[in-house]
Amino acid sequence: MSLKAPPTLSDIALKCNLSKGSVSRALSMTADECPLNPRTRKRVIKVAREMGYRVNAHARALSKGRSQNIGLVYEGALPVLDSVYHDIIESLLLELRARDYHLSLIPIDEKRSWEDAILTGRIDACVCFQEYPEHVAETLQRRNMPIVLLNGISDKATGVICPNDRQGTELGVKHLVDLGHRDIAFVADIESATPHYSILERRNAFLDAMHELVGPADESTRIYNSTISLARALQTGHAPTAVLCYSHFEAIPVIRHIRRAGFDIPHDISLLAFNDVFPVDVLDPALSCIAVPAEAIGRSGARMILEQIEIVESGSASNLINTRLILDEELVLRESTAPVRAGATTNGVHGSSSRIAPF
Repeated sequence: MSLKAPPTLSDIALKCNLSKGSVSRALSMTADECPLNPRTRKRVIKVAREMGYRVNAHARALSKGRSQNIGLVYEGALPVLDSVYHDIIESLLLELRARDYHLSLIPIDEKRSWEDAILTGRIDACVCFQEYPEHVAETLQRRNMPIVLLNGISDKATGVICPNDRQGTELGVKHLVDLGHRDIAFVADIESATPHYSILERRNAFLDAMHELVGPADESTRIYNSTISLARALQTGHAPTAVLCYSHFEAIPVIRHIRRAGFDIPHDISLLAFNDVFPVDVLDPALSCIAVPAEAIGRSGARMILEQIEIVESGSASNLINTRLILDEELVLRESTAPVRAGATTNGVHGSSSRIAPF
């Protein structure tokens, strides 16, 4: 049995009694762009749908001088599993696919295969999750290639989209203070965490919010630079009534340390952490979080990079400036935060008047 050939533009043109060029315009242009009568355009689209015609996205891309590929440029391991990057990539992919674009992984390696991808036109633009090396930046600039940095900060990228960590931290601290907590600690595993601007951003925002809402205090009584240093404080009984973790990666061992020290969450110590990702909602207790707007970052990143491609194609590459979009974070309340326990003092769950400095 022979397969029926798919319909072509010529077939649709014959059916509609129009030229092939008119049919092409009706199917490839938006309503605002198309010079045809709106009724004619709608009729062409209806006939094409009834005949089972599908636009050849690859052919359309070639006619415009595009590859229809966006490169995800990264150095080292690609952070995906159990992190906000999973949701960022997923929403980025969905938005790009809706515009007939694909996402290609471009690792920065010694073989310089990334350079071939950029210089040979295999990609139209780049997105990345971290600051990229100077030699990569120079190559991108030579190509006038748009590059959008997601969940990061850079003055080299033509676009930056990042969460409002200061606003999110203030939201979290205010929630704990409203519950009656005054002795609140911030924990970040600085030595083991992947270097990122948000570590310092959240730490400083925490100290500022505490100073404003609670009052001045020695930084060493509020900041723990590792989960182990907090564990040592808990074992000696010098415990805060609430803990804010830099990420869910710190929160998981902190839960274990709190329980080993004989305390209960949230009866004795409330726990709040950044990142509303697996497995925070299935922990016991389910973890209250400051949610980074990962889906919005990915979706906005796709739209920004495609807008910048249009700017370059219009001959206005010089108009590519460092566009910055900052998205607010959200407080997601579950079971790990509660009003401060009656009898707890601002110096610890056991009412101790001293605190040990973090290690």
